Amino acid sequence: RAWTRRYARMGDVIQTTEGYEVLDSAPDVGSLKGIVYFGNRLCPFAHRAWWAVCEKGVDKEIRKDGDVIQTTEGYEVLDSAPDVGSLKGIVYFGNRLCPFAHRAWWAVCEKGVDKEIRKIHIDLGATKPAWYQESVNELGTVPFVVADGRPIFESSVVAAFFDEHFSGRGTTLMPADPLRRAQARFLSARFGGCIGALYRLLKNQDAAQMDAIKEAARNSLVSFNTFVKAHSSNDGPYLVGAEFSMADIDVIPFLDRFQHTLSHYRDFELLPDDGQHDRLRAALQACQSRPAFQATSQDAAFYIAVYKGYADGSDDLHALDVQIRHSME
Repeated sequence: RAWTRRYARMGDVIQTTEGYEVLDSAPDVGSLKGIVYFGNRLCPFAHRAWWAVCEKGVDKEIRKDGDVIQTTEGYEVLDSAPDVGSLKGIVYFGNRLCPFAHRAWWAVCEKGVDKEIRKIHIDLGATKPAWYQESVNELGTVPFVVADGRPIFESSVVAAFFDEHFSGRGTTLMPADPLRRAQARFLSARFGGCIGALYRLLKNQDAAQMDAIKEAARNSLVSFNTFVKAHSSNDGPYLVGAEFSMADIDVIPFLDRFQHTLSHYRDFELLPDDGQHDRLRAALQACQSRPAFQATSQDAAFYIAVYKGYADGSDDLHALDVQIRHSME
């Protein structure tokens, strides 16, 4: 991995797998049906073949297998722990996989200050560097911020810090009206129950419990949608109404991931158009059109690939698990 670390430090994407499957073990070649293409987006020889496929207009008819590493575009990758106490300015530790980290990074881009912050990539799962929890963040979670040598923990706290530290810059992330600020905080806190229910569904390996867990996930979404209607101004598409707020930043990164992963792995439509999910559907669509959200989110193929270990039970992203449990408390 030494060469990957060198390239990642320059901010390159390491072997993107957009549109490809990622396998953990060898398929039975003799039993493969149709046309199966093994390749990647790096190799020029593979490019020849895949370009030909796309010129024929049959890219959707061919199964594609590739390889994935947690993308580090725009981030530094370190080989050892920095001296936290000596770090100057604002240093952000995160990644593009974790929805908790997405909260904080989205806030940064809404403020328009992404070029003013040093960003360090931290893998989750088995490839998370040991030095991170040992020497940098005792919780081992992302996002984590060091501001002039002082630590700031927890995703919502970090996002709020960015909003306040860069007050007057970019988008203001809390409404000016005290009532709407209270509504935003209440909805952010209330969403914790949905996070737990949706992750339980994605991680469940017991087929006998699947229907009950799906029902619990559905009930949590319908209940939260009802709370949004009852405890917001309902005068616009965002969670508190016309104004974009921290409530959207706290909620939407999870809906964005689960709309793809639960559909793919659990045949579960996250937000059906049935009138019981209307406020959540509207907020998700409104946020997806925001440039800062687009700059910090990933496509469906990325989320499906990186959450495969949760869905099939082959990998636990421990640092993410810690944050999921905390969000439910």
